[in-house]
Amino acid sequence: MSEARLEAQAQHQTGATSEAAARHDHGPLVNARNVGKTYWIGKRSLEVLRNVDLQVLRGEFLVVRGASGAGKSTLLHCLGGLDTPTTGEIWFDGKNLAALSGLELSRFRNRKIGFVFQAYHLLPELDALENVCLPARMARTDAGRPRRGGASCSNASV
Repeated sequence: MSEARLEAQAQHQTGATSEAAARHDHGPLVNARNVGKTYWIGKRSLEVLRNVDLQVLRGEFLVVRGASGAGKSTLLHCLGGLDTPTTGEIWFDGKNLAALSGLELSRFRNRKIGFVFQAYHLLPELDALENVCLPARMARTDAGRPRRGGASCSNASV
């Protein structure tokens, strides 16, 4: 494993409402304990994450930073249920991600997690708003509800 360092800093959102502050009393939204991830390339192992402990409260913004190869993307993939840690456990809103079935994990990612990948993975035939609204439509949620900033998925032709 390289000596690259991974840092995570959580900061309370400025101007958080009293409702958001009250939610902090119900435990962390994300709780990762002793998370590790090792990839195998033939007989060689590559340890990308080792003993990561992280708590994120509701209403917090999180910044994950580190050098290239430090494990930032791997950590985020594990926290979001896209990848499974080799060791440790990840709890999201009181649920252990390892205990979820494949279908439950898919629903969790669709309803609770939003990803913007480094490579974007956008559908080129859709505009930006349509790409953003697509997961809500797939989940059959009220995608027409106005969003902060005035954008609404009801006008998107997905």
